[in-house]
Amino acid sequence: MGTKGTQPPKKENPYKVLYWMGAGLVVLALGVAALIMFVDTGPKERPPFERTLLWIYDAENPGSSALVALLEEGQEAGTLTVATAPAPAEVVALFQETGSARKALKEVESLVGRTVQNRVFLPYQTIQTLVDSVSGIEMGDRLLTGSDAVAYIKEGGEKGPERAFAVLMRMADIAMNKRAPNMSVSEGLALARQIETNMDLMAIPEVLGRWSGYSEPKIAHLPALTRESVSNLFQPDPADSATP
Repeated sequence: MGTKGTQPPKKENPYKVLYWMGAGLVVLALGVAALIMFVDTGPKERPPFERTLLWIYDAENPGSSALVALLEEGQEAGTLTVATAPAPAEVVALFQETGSARKALKEVESLVGRTVQNRVFLPYQTIQTLVDSVSGIEMGDRLLTGSDAVAYIKEGGEKGPERAFAVLMRMADIAMNKRAPNMSVSEGLALARQIETNMDLMAIPEVLGRWSGYSEPKIAHLPALTRESVSNLFQPDPADSATP
């Protein structure tokens, strides 16, 4: 009895593969075109006075004291006002309980009676990693490592928020000079996840660069964040200024 010969494998039509690849590319192109048509990619209108809450805390102990800076950037006036104050106990408790930076921001807004557009909740651990990733930063005549920079901020007492602001401005100078941090993509992504913000992470270096460009920012140390304490520092909200 003869044996049935092995059938040669059936060859795929290469043109069929190209056809499906082409169809996929057409669908992708149509999707991108739709996004371009329906998504507003133009520059977003910014308010004349844009405020940011900068909250620096210990990620390993979020219930501990935090450093708070409330910044108001005047676009047309060319001014930057920085108000630093002890972290309000009720906001610290809320953040520890809920872990929600958005709710903490809303609580700060209710305390100061001003709209705050942006929030950046930044752990000390992130600052330490960033400083180490650029082989330290120069502050005066000192070269600070990451742990040195954190100690420099923490040991500043009421000047702590001002020192934190100075460290961030130094990091902004480094970013503007295109000195890339020494870290892998995975390390960069892990670091980004530690930052709680409603801002585009890619836009943060640009924002810090703008802040560092103000030659004489006004920095005020407040005993507490209240309506009265910020009334002489920050502009009223547009709705408030329109009220007779």
